[in-house]
Amino acid sequence: AAPAAARRAVARMGDDLVVPTAANTAAHSPAFFQPDWARHREHLRFVRHFATWGSSKILRFVLPTVLFLTAETAAIHAWAPATMSLPLTPFTLTSFAMAMLLVFRTNTSYARWWEARILWGGTVNACRSLARETICGLYKTSPTLCQRGLRLITAYVHVLAAHLQGLSDSYLRGVLEQKIEPAEVDAIMASGHKPGAALCAMSHVIRKAQERGEIDNITHLYLAERLHNLTDTMGACERILRTPMPLSVTRHTSRFMMLWLSGLPFALVPQLGAVAIPVMAVVSLLIVSIDEIGVNLEEPFRRLPLIDIANVIEASVNGYNRETADMALVMEQAPAKTGAW
Repeated sequence: AAPAAARRAVARMGDDLVVPTAANTAAHSPAFFQPDWARHREHLRFVRHFATWGSSKILRFVLPTVLFLTAETAAIHAWAPATMSLPLTPFTLTSFAMAMLLVFRTNTSYARWWEARILWGGTVNACRSLARETICGLYKTSPTLCQRGLRLITAYVHVLAAHLQGLSDSYLRGVLEQKIEPAEVDAIMASGHKPGAALCAMSHVIRKAQERGEIDNITHLYLAERLHNLTDTMGACERILRTPMPLSVTRHTSRFMMLWLSGLPFALVPQLGAVAIPVMAVVSLLIVSIDEIGVNLEEPFRRLPLIDIANVIEASVNGYNRETADMALVMEQAPAKTGAW
């Protein structure tokens, strides 16, 4: 595996994606299995969530803003508790507008996250179908092309995951070298659009099989349709990646929220005194965290466990491949079922 320092093409402040491991490949949204769901719904989850609040990445991201607003409140209390005061009425009248902005942003970001997950679910199904039909069509007639096609399927999902998460070429090359031939690795890495190059390589495999007469036209059309489905889902993923929410919405939400929170201490301090300091800390933490969650969900491919999903697809393809010989033997030995229904 590639070293952690070389995994990402461009290092970014606050980057929380970890190097793929057998246990987890995404910091925020690991793939869930039954034991995870049992822990997720346990009755004492509230205690666990509060106990782990200190290690929350959302808290780490919003902490500078919360500290600034808390310090502002403390300064107002210390130096101008009475001379600089505002009534609560403006904040009461505008609180619903800020709530609507935050809800709109969070809901829209969640919709992007969920659409991305649906698209990767479609990728899982299309890859499994493509692998199954590749085996059924080419296992006996052309074992070499069959194995090449299966390897390219597993390579494609890792290429797509790296493409959507912005992983470095050195990391991707290290992954591909374990799955496909060196010439295929070089061809994909030299391409300006690596996922498309992997799909193109698969198209060449099924076209060559058709030209040799190793698959019939119907099988060729079916396999081509599965590749077309993968192209559609890839394009939809790129649409989400390349198109953020309108920047005016993001900017206005941030400006509105910070203006509202920055002015709130002038109304709280005259009424609450020193108590306004912890109150402001809690209020700002809760409100700014909602906006931060929306920002995180807006970029779904850095929050989805794409490498985990790619590994699931790879395991399915390899499982089909291993079980093919046994299944073919069983089908050949099974007696024909006779009689009417």
